[in-house]
Amino acid sequence: MAGTTSATRRQRRRSALREALAVDPLLTDAALALRFQVSVPTVRLDRLALGIPEVRRRVRAMAERGLSRPGGSVVRGDVVDLEPGQSAVAVLEPRGYQDPDWFADAQALALAASGVSAAAVDLVQVRFRRVELTQPLVAKAEVLRRRREPAGGRERRVVLVQIRVGEQVVVRAKFVVVGGAAARDA
Repeated sequence: MAGTTSATRRQRRRSALREALAVDPLLTDAALALRFQVSVPTVRLDRLALGIPEVRRRVRAMAERGLSRPGGSVVRGDVVDLEPGQSAVAVLEPRGYQDPDWFADAQALALAASGVSAAAVDLVQVRFRRVELTQPLVAKAEVLRRRREPAGGRERRVVLVQIRVGEQVVVRAKFVVVGGAAARDA
């Protein structure tokens, strides 16, 4: 761009960065750097200047607010650890829980842990165990396998979710999460 100052280019890039993250908050700094043909440190500086947190914090905030997926899929409890594309851990309060609530929490945690944007659950296997709830439940989701389909490039991830009361597993569920872009290391 002849005659364009670096300040103007930076303003345009920052505006485009804000728009890109509004559409897909799971975009990593590396993906943004490729998109805008700049270095990863440049993207980090732009994000900091705009007050936009790193991908892990964005995903965690989305999961806590229930905005991570269309349809209001939300974990009811405190998400205490989230590594997009790898794992998630939440502490759930035992008051008033029924088996369907556990399933909804397991599915929401699997979607958050998958790190896949615009995701849907394709297949699920669930096992419940009835117990007397007297203490908080700990839910942990772990991505076991991931694969990109050759045709269409959709991401498929198998996510195992276990909800425990103490040492006893009360819910064990496997989800196949299918979606578009995946969050990768920031």
